[in-house]
Amino acid sequence: MTSTPKKPLHALPLPSRTLQNSLKALELDTTPVAQRRSTTFNPATRGLWARVYPLWSPWPLRVTKEELLEMGVDVDNGGQVSVDDVRPMGVTEEEEGDGGRWVGSSDIRMKLEPKLLGISSATLKDNLPHLDVGDAEALCAVQPDSTGSGENEARDSLIDIISGRKVVQSKDYGPWSTRYCGHQFGHWAGQLGDGRAISLLETESKEGGRQEIQLKGAGRTPFSRTADGLAVLRSGIREFLGAEGQSHHPFPCRMKLINSGSSPGYPNDPIPSSFDSQQLNISSSRKWARTPLTPSKGRTKFHQNRSFRSFKPRKSGA
Repeated sequence: MTSTPKKPLHALPLPSRTLQNSLKALELDTTPVAQRRSTTFNPATRGLWARVYPLWSPWPLRVTKEELLEMGVDVDNGGQVSVDDVRPMGVTEEEEGDGGRWVGSSDIRMKLEPKLLGISSATLKDNLPHLDVGDAEALCAVQPDSTGSGENEARDSLIDIISGRKVVQSKDYGPWSTRYCGHQFGHWAGQLGDGRAISLLETESKEGGRQEIQLKGAGRTPFSRTADGLAVLRSGIREFLGAEGQSHHPFPCRMKLINSGSSPGYPNDPIPSSFDSQQLNISSSRKWARTPLTPSKGRTKFHQNRSFRSFKPRKSGA
């Protein structure tokens, strides 16, 4: 069997059939506010996912006077700016990529200072053997908080995309969050959804099968509640280490490939999320059922039940 050629994150091949071209999208305004505002959709609404973009700052947004002046807004002289003007999506500069996709960024996104903290070599080998991460593994082994030195397209692509510095998308495909429903604490909770998780893409290889690549702690989505959707560093490290240990037991579990952190650049910020952690989760593609979002008599129906989602187990001895 011929192995799948290795490619950097922004150039990974998509499956022939993706979630976005198979299932209906939720209708949202295209403004940044709409994509960050908590929204409870009518259960009869036939949409399962919404296009969103990783957030580069805690929510509500905080912008310095210097950043506003760069935008031509002088608040000291009565200048005003809206969230939509700030564009938290921040994808204003684009460069052509592979497969009709392009890589977008902006000045404000590029101000992020990401640090690659850890990468699971076993998860990379078992689940994404066709992902080229360049010298990222070596950097973590030598200096865990390093961003690397010199040019390395694969490593730079990995760090830029998982940190939110850059966004990979096309006209018909891009980052998304999904809604689902279920029980919490013994009670029917109705709409839940990815409150702080944003999927980047789906990909497939002969050795690793079909996988969904998702960021956890990537900011608010239409399914968020009250928090900013980001994750602090301490919990990110704890979950990363816990997943590594659990993956060596003989039962299926979710894989965590990478743990990274980004500083939004507010040194006097008292909020614990001033240094945020992003986790890159790898899981087998979700199984979807076109059923109502409300429980039926005698049996609960789900669009998606994450509690029982199956994941590809790590090979024994890995």
